[in-house]
Amino acid sequence: MIQFLPKFLSEPIQLSLIVIVFIALIYVFVHHRRQQPLMSLIDIILGYFPILIHEMGHVVANKLSGGKPKDLVVVWRRRERLETGRQGYAITGSKSSWNQFITTLFGYLMPPIMLILGVWLKHHTFGPVFLILLILMFLYYVLLTSKKFIPTIILIVMAVALYEVTTAPNIHNFGQITTYIYHLSLGTLLGEVAQSSITIFLLTFSRGHQEWDGSQLRQLTKIPTLFFSIVWIAINVYAVMYTFTILWS
Repeated sequence: MIQFLPKFLSEPIQLSLIVIVFIALIYVFVHHRRQQPLMSLIDIILGYFPILIHEMGHVVANKLSGGKPKDLVVVWRRRERLETGRQGYAITGSKSSWNQFITTLFGYLMPPIMLILGVWLKHHTFGPVFLILLILMFLYYVLLTSKKFIPTIILIVMAVALYEVTTAPNIHNFGQITTYIYHLSLGTLLGEVAQSSITIFLLTFSRGHQEWDGSQLRQLTKIPTLFFSIVWIAINVYAVMYTFTILWS
């Protein structure tokens, strides 16, 4: 395992912008047709990682600003999603208004930040570091979540796959696997960034009183929701432009 790590870190990852955009388009297409049973199942599978990243944004921001995260859940049952309207949620303990503000703000910030980070690390030949970061985040999620069944199964599959790879004679086979994972990660993140921009826009100008991150920030700061929506969408647009600029070259 120790001998494997340097080889893994030096393994090149070749990305295709066309493949990443294609995955993102599928992500958005499926999400808008998630009321259909089959599409709902595909949406849950494709959205598991981006939703985890969104909720992890709340958890990480809460932890770094002095709070105490208590739970992180990605909802994987279709019935529960339909009944609650939630794809995931984080339960955090905030010690101050500032702590609560940062915790709420970073939900929608995390996916574009991770997208930019993934593209930047790959561009500077540190792509495997991004994958290691994702693994560490997933391990923290498994430890924190109260619903451990699905995450534990995923973790076992990952552990078995990693063992098979580290004992395999050809490290380049793993290079192909990491390339597929990288494409899927960036593609779903790009799709989530695009879809979240649509969601933010619709929630901002909705006449209803649906509770979401923007309304919570308005209650905390007395600043109109529109301000935070503009910030989130602006960062999303930058993340998309950065992705296209770097990967197109």
